[in-house]
Amino acid sequence: MFSRGGFDAKRRKRRPRDAEPALDAIATQRYPDPAKRVMMKYFGELVAEGFAEWELVENGNVRFRVETGETFVLGETAITRLA
Repeated sequence: MFSRGGFDAKRRKRRPRDAEPALDAIATQRYPDPAKRVMMKYFGELVAEGFAEWELVENGNVRFRVETGETFVLGETAITRLA
């Protein structure tokens, strides 16, 4: 598992209903790189537990936002922090 740092493990936020299709679309993609598969699994766990949100953007990348405010773009070969 992974460390949650300052996150309260008992706190659960409800995801908006419109987040479900995006979650499924991102989570079910096939990632040929084993390292990327592992990272996407961990990011997906944060989303499923309500600590983060992600969305598929037009170019196929994933925008990942943690509830503490950090925003990342999960690209094909790199992760870029936006804010």
